[in-house]
Amino acid sequence: MSPEENVKLTVFGKLKRGSSPIKWDDFKEVFQNKFGGSVLHNSAVKAEFSFTWVGTSFEEIISAAESGSLDSFVQTHGMGQIKEILINGGCYYQAIPKVPSRPPRLLDVSTDDLKQAIHQVDVLLLTATELERQAVHTAMDP
Repeated sequence: MSPEENVKLTVFGKLKRGSSPIKWDDFKEVFQNKFGGSVLHNSAVKAEFSFTWVGTSFEEIISAAESGSLDSFVQTHGMGQIKEILINGGCYYQAIPKVPSRPPRLLDVSTDDLKQAIHQVDVLLLTATELERQAVHTAMDP
């Protein structure tokens, strides 16, 4: 994708609790003034919102999502956190779950216990950093 090429970007997110209905016309105008392009479709159903944008400054939008400034921007219009951004069907941004201040307690397991349990394991998930481990624990249901 070249920076001059138009892309279709779809943003999905969670609505703020207790927020007023989204004023899409106001949002469209402000978003288009900030990022250019055109907001083509938007919706808010239950606790989620989405909008589709076509333009060339997608890198600026991804950067804004990664820095958290896109969350702040959409929150001024009754929306909440950005969950993911798809560009031409591929996921270019996905929010990392909030990590609780007290992550679950870890238990050491002996090698013998691991050898015994390995036959019952269908999926093994490894993380590279402590933050990633905490994010995985946060996203998993007990």
